Parts: sequence; C-alpha cells; structure tokens
Amino acid sequence: MNDPHGLALNRRDLLKSIGTLSVAGSTASMFVPIAGAAEATREWTGYSICDHCNHVPSCGIKFHARGNVIESIENWKENPRHILCSKGLATLQRLYNPNRLLHPMKRTNPKGSEDPGFVRCSWEEAYRMIAENLLRIRKQYGADSVMFYAGDPKEPRPPIIRLARHFGSVHWANESSAACRAGCMQAEQLTWGRPSTGAMPTEKTRSFMIMATNVWAQPLGWWESLVKAKARGCKIITVDTRRTKAAELADIHLAPRVGTDSALAMGMIRVLIKEGLYNREFVEKWCHGFEELAAYCETFTPEKTEEITGVPAADIVAAARMYAEGPGSFSLTTQSLTHNLNGVNNARALLLIPSILGYMDAPGGAMFPTNPKGQQTYGFGIHTSFYDGKWWNAKEQKDRRLDKDFVPVWHHMMVPFSPNLLPEWVKEGKIRAFCGWGFNVMIWPQPEEYAKAISKLEFAFATDYFYRKESHRDLDLILPAAMNFERYAPPCLPSRRSSARRTNPTSTSPASSVRTASPASTRRRASSSSSPRSRRSTVSRVFPSTRR
Repeated sequence: MNDPHGLALNRRDLLKSIGTLSVAGSTASMFVPIAGAAEATREWTGYSICDHCNHVPSCGIKFHARGNVIESIENWKENPRHILCSKGLATLQRLYNPNRLLHPMKRTNPKGSEDPGFVRCSWEEAYRMIAENLLRIRKQYGADSVMFYAGDPKEPRPPIIRLARHFGSVHWANESSAACRAGCMQAEQLTWGRPSTGAMPTEKTRSFMIMATNVWAQPLGWWESLVKAKARGCKIITVDTRRTKAAELADIHLAPRVGTDSALAMGMIRVLIKEGLYNREFVEKWCHGFEELAAYCETFTPEKTEEITGVPAADIVAAARMYAEGPGSFSLTTQSLTHNLNGVNNARALLLIPSILGYMDAPGGAMFPTNPKGQQTYGFGIHTSFYDGKWWNAKEQKDRRLDKDFVPVWHHMMVPFSPNLLPEWVKEGKIRAFCGWGFNVMIWPQPEEYAKAISKLEFAFATDYFYRKESHRDLDLILPAAMNFERYAPPCLPSRRSSARRTNPTSTSPASSVRTASPASTRRRASSSSSPRSRRSTVSRVFPSTRR
C-alpha cells in the first residue's frame, strides 16, 4: 500500500453535486484560505466539541491557534460540559497524527490481495467512481441493493440518512442498529414509550441501582454523583457479572451468571409484590399487564432464582428491600445486556423494577428530560422533518426491508434496519454495494465473516480518519474524514437549551482555519467561517422551539 500520509490536501467540496448522490445540492467550498504571511502568524481562538465517548457528551473544547495551526486546547468554560478528560485532550494528538488519511485512496490490486495497492486519487475521480457505480447498481438491481452505514462519530447520521432516502434505499443502518445502543433503547421504548437510561441521583434519591454498567468509566460526572450520593446515605445496588469499581462502591453487589439478568429481575419483583413493597397507586394508574407480571414471576422464588443466576437468595431479598426504600433512580447500560442471548428482554426485565416502584418521572427518581420540541437526541440532532420520517415508516418502505422476518419487533419500531445478516444477504445477492462512514468491521462477532462479505460486493467505499486494515482492505475506495476541529458541527443538547460551535466574536482572524498536514495544506475548520449571529440563526431555523 502506498504511503497515504503527509501529503497536503487541496480544497474540496464535501457535498459535491453528482446526480442523485447529492445530499444538499452543489455548494461552494467550505474552506477559506489564509491570505499572506501576516495571517499565517495571526493568533486567534476557536471553539469545538469532543467527538470521543461515542460522540454523545459533546464536551466543549476551547482552542488557541496561530495562523493555520492549533497550538493548545483547554476547557470551554461556558459549555455546560466543560471539563475535558484525557480523551478530549488527546483530540489534538489525533488531529496531527502522521497516520491520518489526507486524501482519497483507490485500490489497484484485486480484492482479496494482502496488499490492496491503494494509491492517491483526486476528489473528482473519487466522486465519479461512487456516482457511476451506485447509479449502475441501482439501475440493475434496485436502490435497496445499496446499504448505507454510519458508525462513529455520529455527526454524519443526518445527511447520510437523507442521502439514503433520496437515493431510494431502505437499507440505512448505523452502529447502534448493528450492536450498540439501540437494543437497550428498544427495551426502554417497549417499557415506557421513550428512551431513558436513568438519571443521576439527586438530594432526594435514597436508593440507586446500577444495571450492568461500570459507571466509574462513564462520562458526564456519573461516578462523582454516585460517590456524593453514597456519602449522603443513598443505598447502592450494583447488578453486574463483573467485579467493577461500581460493584465495589455498592452496598450490595449482585453478580448473576451471564444472560440471566431477567431471571434475577423476576426474583426481585416477586419479593416486591409478595411483601407489598411496590407502588400500588402508581401501578394502578400507569402500568399495563401487572397481573400477568405477578403471575409470571410467582415461580421465581429466591431459591429458584439463586439456582438460575448463582446470586445468593438472601442477597436477592435484601437488594429488593433496599431498593424499595426510595425514592430511587438507576443507570442502565447502553449496550452490554443486549449483546447476550435474550438481550432486549434482559434489559426490559430490569427496567420493570423501578417501574413498579413508581420511580419513573418522579422527584428523586429517573426524570424524563424535556428536550427541544420535536428533537430526537438519540438520532444525534435530527428532526423527523429533515430525514422524512413518514417515508421511512410507510408500509411500502417497511415491507422492502431485509430484516422484516429476522427481527420483526425491531423492524416495526425502528427506522435503521438491522444489518446483522449482512454475510447471508451478500451471498444471496440482495446487497450489492456498501457506503460506510466511520465503519469498523470489528463491531461484529466473527468480524472475518463480515469482512469476507464486504470483499464480495460489487462496490464498497468508506470514509474514515485512519486506514484500518481489517475494515478497509477490500474496499474499492477510502475517503479521508474531517475531524472535530475542521468540520461544520450540528447543534448539541447538553441541557434543555441547544448550543452550537462558534468562534470568539472578538477574534481578529478573518477565518478560523486549521492546518492538519504540511504548510501547503488548505484543510480548514469550517464551522467558524460563519459569524456567531448566523450560527445562532441556523439553530433557530432548525428548531422552531428550543425550550418548552
């Protein structure tokens, strides 16, 4: 493979209009060149967000640049999430990493070769390759034979789902619909009708359950809030097969055998019902199917539950009683439970515990946030009007999806399809092309099977920060991605208000621009080329109501 590093990247149009592949039509360049030696040494300040931690916290970054080079970064104090961890501080190392992809690369050797023979090509050639192949495949096999996929970071999701919709393919997927967050999200929606992984303890919280997650490693201050809550006298129960820092913090650690969380939950629920510890008023007003639940968990005696889960019967009873001393809250894993057999129902079963105790949307419990009206935070800033939700949820489109019989409940509820039978669908000729952003084949178990499937496609490309052999070796084309200091950013929702990246209004620099390669490079940080006023007006246009 030819050296893909260290070469300057010329100006380019990110959303170039090429037939039906255009996301937003033909656009002018986002990048503003620095003019003259004076501007090359001018000092200025800019703002961005960190896209690590699965891109969810969006912690604020303030950076200081000289000309076209960022020299230092620090906390963006005005941002509600303003304390950077080591990951946030490492974004500067990533920006100037010599192994970054800086220009499009096309393969020259046959697929399956140990050396793909990637060589540099122009953006014009890369766009032409994509357009010609996707249009050919759509004409020959139909739009649904092309799969669109967004991994991490999540920022590209809105335009990619819009691209898939207007290309005409129902096969849009992301890392959440493959193996990450959305399985637990489905459990939450089946339980309450909306997503929620719980809430940090407040002054009123008296009990807290950690559900299959190590909050010690979570961002956003979860660990600090639990340590403070414990000091106030809040009782903590941790459900985790592992002995984690969160388990060590707990008053009671329940360690069920892998995949038996639902049995543990049923055992605890039986104790709550038998001893009259559940919230009868809340259940009668808000819960459906309680009688069926009570009948189902009747066989899960403490002794039977111990036999299934390995958790001592006395601990099961003690944990149920302790958690009932609320008001109580919880923290549900975003993914680990749903990586096991019976995964979604494992999560649903645990969520039934705070539900029958009346801890949902109650003081001291897990409050449902009130985000801007119409905003879908789990879609990373997308609004249904942007991606045409009616089209995706129409029966005509739903009936065409390949996951219809594979995961029928998922198929009914979710817009992204489940791509987990990709090897079979490629073998059957149902998927012929792959378009990926932040794609990593290692997200799947048996990744070699998925890599083999990718190699059998008629055409495949991906966009990424770095070349990853396991994922990219058998692609036809690899495109470089702009990093968080270089691209337009979507609004983020750190609280009930929307916020967006901006530049320092007092900056003397006419354009915020960041050098990522050689001095001749003209890669630029685009978000700050708009004035703060125009940036705010963009937010107000996208979200007609930013508070409610």
